[in-house]
Amino acid sequence: MDSSGCVITDVFIFGSSGKLRQPPNPSIESEVAGVAINQFDRCANVFLRSAIGSTSAINFSLRHNMAGATLSATIPRR
Repeated sequence: MDSSGCVITDVFIFGSSGKLRQPPNPSIESEVAGVAINQFDRCANVFLRSAIGSTSAINFSLRHNMAGATLSATIPRR
C-alpha cells in the first residue's frame, strides 16, 4: 500500500521445475518462472495497471530436503 493508503500493489511470483510426460514420448524437463503485478486505487475505486510475464530461461535450484530454493530470471512484460 502506498503512503496515502489508497493504492494497493499486489505482486505474485512463481517458479517451477519438473518433467512433462506424454506417453509414448520420453519425459521433457520443464522450468518456468512468472510474475504478475496489479495496482488498484481503492479510494477512487479504479484499477490502475496490470502486468504479467513468464520465461523458461531461468536458474532454479531446490535444496534436496526442500528447506529452501533460489530462482533467478529476467521476465519480459507482456
